This record gives sequence, structure tokens and C-alpha cells, in this order.
Amino acid sequence: MIKHYLILLEVYNLKNYYNIYIIVILNFFILPLIGQKDSITVPIIEINSTRIKTSLKNTPLSISKIIELNSLGTNLGLQEYLNYVPGVYVQNGNNYAQDLRISIRGFGARSAFGIRGVKLIVDGIPETTPDGQGQLDNVNLEQLKSIEIIKGPAGVLYGNAAGGVVSLTTYDGDNDKWQIGYTGGSYGLSKMAIQKAFNLNKSRFSFNAVTTKVDGYRSHARYVGHNINSKYTYQPNKNNNINVVLNITHSPTAQDPGGVDSLFTAIDSTRAIARDRNILFDAGESITHYKLGISGSYQLASNKQINVYGFASHRSFSGRLPFESQGLIALQRLYGGHGLNYEKTNIFERSVNVIQIGYEILGQRDNRQRYDNINSQKGNLTLDQIESFSYLSAYILDEFSFDKLSISAGLRYDFNYLEVDDNFISNGINNDNLELQAFNPSIGLKYRLQPNIHIYTTFRTSYETPTLSELSADPNGLGGFNTSLGFQSANNIDIGLQKTNGKWTFDITGFYINTDNDLVPFELAEFPGRTFYSNAGSTDRYGIELSSRLIILKDIFISANYTYSHYAYNDYINDGIDLSGNKIPGLPNHLLSIVISNNPSSRFSYKVESLVRSQVYANDENTIIDNGYNIVSARIGYKLITNNWQASIFGGVNNLFSTRYNDNLRINAFGGRFFEPAPLRNIYLGVRLEI
Repeated sequence: MIKHYLILLEVYNLKNYYNIYIIVILNFFILPLIGQKDSITVPIIEINSTRIKTSLKNTPLSISKIIELNSLGTNLGLQEYLNYVPGVYVQNGNNYAQDLRISIRGFGARSAFGIRGVKLIVDGIPETTPDGQGQLDNVNLEQLKSIEIIKGPAGVLYGNAAGGVVSLTTYDGDNDKWQIGYTGGSYGLSKMAIQKAFNLNKSRFSFNAVTTKVDGYRSHARYVGHNINSKYTYQPNKNNNINVVLNITHSPTAQDPGGVDSLFTAIDSTRAIARDRNILFDAGESITHYKLGISGSYQLASNKQINVYGFASHRSFSGRLPFESQGLIALQRLYGGHGLNYEKTNIFERSVNVIQIGYEILGQRDNRQRYDNINSQKGNLTLDQIESFSYLSAYILDEFSFDKLSISAGLRYDFNYLEVDDNFISNGINNDNLELQAFNPSIGLKYRLQPNIHIYTTFRTSYETPTLSELSADPNGLGGFNTSLGFQSANNIDIGLQKTNGKWTFDITGFYINTDNDLVPFELAEFPGRTFYSNAGSTDRYGIELSSRLIILKDIFISANYTYSHYAYNDYINDGIDLSGNKIPGLPNHLLSIVISNNPSSRFSYKVESLVRSQVYANDENTIIDNGYNIVSARIGYKLITNNWQASIFGGVNNLFSTRYNDNLRINAFGGRFFEPAPLRNIYLGVRLEI
């Protein structure tokens, strides 16, 4: 059986999709039945991202949870984990100036930089700004304990920009040994990490510091970053706790090589070359980021609890774009807020009811300035304005479990107030303000057909405001907001089935999403390299997500994940051209991953991964195509264990067969510069010591 999978992994030049369907049938329906012999005890998987803590088998949502982290990879980006989650599509893992682009069921695909439309949560505290912009450069992946992904709209849980949710949980000092690690590899990769935890009676403290340097596969792609994370936990008893987190990030260098046309990507000698204007104007960014957060739970009585969080963040950003007029950005961002909820649990003879009532108050203030970029030097001031985003929400959630049936319902109200004060008055005063309100209901049902088989269905909604940076990108260039932009809304229906018996887990979900006023990126000839936004009419999105994991023999795991999706404009006219029926660019119809591994806690561990993607359109007109690909990677590790210390030696080969593909697409780019070529075969080696 293992030989069968290894042969499949070598199929790296798929010309059509029949091969994909064959692999899906083998992995999800035939091989699990062959390998399934007896059942074993199924561990309970706890879910925290739903606000009301529950088990995976009881929640009527499409959720994936990843708990096998920090073993064999480089931990340079979340793509190392999210690439293998159905319904999730990740791009841009190698351009640190543009940041990782995460798309969940199509939400987030429009992002020109950073993460849009997907809510990021770290230890229960929002990492996404109130206006809906997220980044992960201040999150230390070496400290991750688990990742939860809610697929599809979750506005009732997290409000603005929750077309999907990525919730990260970090370690809080479980291991009190010194941990030191170093990873080196191709294209100048050098990463040093150090971690220490202290257990002090009823409290724990952990500290983690990482320095990363990468020259990059392409020219003008260098990245230097330094990150410090610390976490303090006080837990006087099992029901009460307080967590304090402090994050500091400084990235003085993150160069942007820019997009190129198809002629560059087709030739090995040119695909690694940066765009000439990106070099001339020294395109890239530098950031310094601070975050202080506190969260806690306090049990009022045996069935009553209060949960609270608060945080403050400051981000200093300097960016250079590959053009002269307004091509240099200086941004000082301050954002934060707090949230509180009251939770009551009622236990009856045959049922349990949990109700939660809460609110969130969040705020953001951006001091944004733009200057002319004179061949990478600061020119005249052309824009100076203060942008603010205030956000108030109230919600109620109810979870009811009765025998074989679980019911989840909720309602949330959000009030958003956006304002801009124009301080650059030489071209007139362009002050603007907007008020945006939204109601987001949700209801879900889950029924246990058998002890290990569940079916579920949900109806959920979400909305997404334009971010402050998107609103300030006004094509008229006069400052203020682009007030023609409206917010995007979505309705989602899921129907799913889950089967678990310990040796084999299987999950299939069908979804349908209708959106209105999709935010669409585009470029203009006079500002090549700068992204503007407009609203499309509506879109239809539907698909099927399959996930399967099979235990073979005692210590061999095979995981397979497949997503079929259809994302298309339902009603969209752009510049007089009717684009209704066209595919939404930047999103594939087919995604398939296969992973073969053993237990990561074994002394010798290994993992072989294959990621298959079908073709993708790069523009709204569907005239530019990025071909599909199959990427194969392999990783191994070995542990040396003594009574006093432990050493882990690991390494890997990414893109084993040097497949030529593009790591990122610049949607609706001007001048044919759609493509950012990905690295060919590259390796890394690392060591971690525990003393």
C-alpha cells in the first residue's frame, strides 16, 4: 500500500483532472475500507474557536484542528500546515514584503498584501485589526501548540472580516528545559531560535526569541526578522486563569521582487530575476510591532463563568512601492480593545444548554502619510491623513445538546464607524466618514446516526468592510476615502458527514455561498504596482471538501484532503464589459494533498507530502491562466535522547522534482505582471537541543 502512494506522489505533471478523481476515489473510499480492521479508542478533540468550548464531534461546523506542530519543518510560515487543510488555499509563502495570502472558501483571495477576509485569533485575542486586515509576522510559529480553522462565514462569532477563522494557540510553559534550535538551507536561509519556560507553583512563564534571515530564490527578495514572544499564565485552580502575552517584532528588511510576465517564468535563467522597477525604487517594507494582551476566565459558580480579554498593539510601517507618485508610505498604527462574555450552563436529566452573552469594543487609528518615491529616496509629501475605525458589537450564542441532537444558534450586531481627517490641505480638505451596521445570524444542527457517525448542517453569514488602506487607495489621488466602496456580505449553507473509529477518520462537507458587493482588486496604468478596489455585483460559490486519515499498521499515517470548488461572478459589469459567469481569479477548482508520515514523537520520523493544484485565472476577464502543478516534498528527523538532554536532527527537500510553478498571482495586474515564480528544488537542515 505504501508503494502505491509513493507512485502517486511522483505524478507531478498532471495534464487533466481524471488523475485527480482517481486519486480521490482511492484515498477516500477504497483504501480506507481495505485498511480498516478494528476500532480503537477515539480521543476527544476540544474546540475553542467557537467561543463556547465544545468537542469536535458536537459542533455543527466545518472545523479542522492541527495539533502535530513544530516537528520537521522550518516554521517559516503557516503554509507548512494550512496547505493540507481542505477548503483552504495558501499563496505567497516566499515574498515577505507582501505577506502570506490565506483564502478560505474564496474569502481572502483578493488580498494584495496581508490577510483579508479571514479572522486571525491568537490565544483568544484578535490578531486581525478592527478594519479586517491581518498579518502573522509578529506570531512566532516555534511556539505554536495547535491551529483551528473554521471554514466559511463566522460573522456571528467574530464580526467583521470573518469569512473564515484561523485560531492559534501557543504553549504556556509545559516544557521547562532550555530549547535551542538552528535551521539553515538554500537561498541563504538562516534561523536561530531559543526558548525557555519556568513553572512557579500556580503560574508558568515562557519566553521565545527567533531571528530569521533569507536571501530568497529571486533577486531583491531578502528578508530579515527578529521576534520575541513571552507568555505568563496564572492558574490558581482548574476553573480560573489569567494569561498575559507580550510580542515584539522588528523586521528592518523585507524586499519585494515584484510580479513578472509569462516570458520570465518560462525560462530558468530569468524566472529568478526581479522586476527592474522594483529594484530601481527599492520596493519593500520594514516594520516594528508591539502587542500586549491579557485574557482570563473566572468561575462565578459551578455553572456560571466570565471570560474577558483586552489588548493594545502598535505598528510602525514604512513601505516603498515601484513608482514615483505617492510611492513611499509611512504609517503609524495603534489598535486595541477588549471583549467580555458571560456564560451559563444548565444541565438537565437528558440535555445540556450553554448560553453566552457578550460584547466587544475595538478601535484603530492610522496616521498615514505618502511621499513621492524618487528612486527609493523620500520626496515631497503628497498625502497626510488620520484614519480611524471604531467597532462595537453585541452577541448571544446558545448551544443545546439533547441525546443524539446538538443545536447551535446565535445572533450578533456590529456597528462600525470609519472616519478620515485630511491634514494635507494644499489640494483641498477631504474629510470623510462612514457608518456601517450588520446583523449576523447563525443556526446549526448536528445528529449522531451511530456512535462514530455524525451528520450536520448550518446556515451562517458574514460581512467584510473595506480596510482603511483599501479605502485610502482612492484613484482620484486627492486624499480622504474612496466612498464608492461598500461592504461585502455573504450567506453560507453547509451539509456534512463525519465518521471516526480511531483507525480511520473521514469528513465530507458540501457548501454553498452567495456574496454581494465582492471587493475586487485592480491596477491603473498611471500607478503600476499600486492596488485599488471596486465592488462586484454578486458571486456564487459552491464546492465539496473531503478529508480522510488512515492509520496503517502501528505507526504509519496516510492523510488525504481534496477540495472541489466553483467560484464565479453571478452579476458583475466592469468598464461596460459583462463578466457575469466568469470565474473569480486567484482560486483553483481542484486542490488535493496527500501526506504519508509516522508518529512525530517517534525517535525516527518522516513525512512525504504532495500538493496538487489545478489551473487558476489571474484576471477577471479569465484570459490569463496560471497552469496547475504538483509539488512533492520530503522531510525526516531523528532524536538522540539521554538522561540529561535531547537533540533532534531534521531536514527536508522542498519541491523535490523542481516543478516550475508560481508561488503568487497578482490579481488584475497591469502590464501582464501577474506572476511571482516559486523556488525550484531546495533543502534545509536543522537541529534542536533540549537541555
